[in-house]
Amino acid sequence: MSCTTRSCSSSPYLHTSVLRSGQGPTWMVRAYAMAERALQRRQQRHALLELDDRRLKDIGLTRDQAREEGRKPVWR
Repeated sequence: MSCTTRSCSSSPYLHTSVLRSGQGPTWMVRAYAMAERALQRRQQRHALLELDDRRLKDIGLTRDQAREEGRKPVWR
C-alpha cells in the first residue's frame, strides 16, 4: 500500500517532507532538525580539513585550529 505525504496520518512512518515542513509530531521534528544540523556540521568540518594552508589563511585559521575544529564531535 502506498502512502502519500497527505494521507500518512495513520501510518507510523512519516515521509521526510512532513518533518521538514514541521507538520510531524514535535519530538520527531526536533530530532530530525538535530540530525540534519549534525550532518551539516560533519560536512562543513570535513570540508574545513580539506582546505590547503593558503585557503585557511584566507579565512584566518591555522592548520592546528582547523584540525581542532574538525575533530569535534557532531553534537558540539
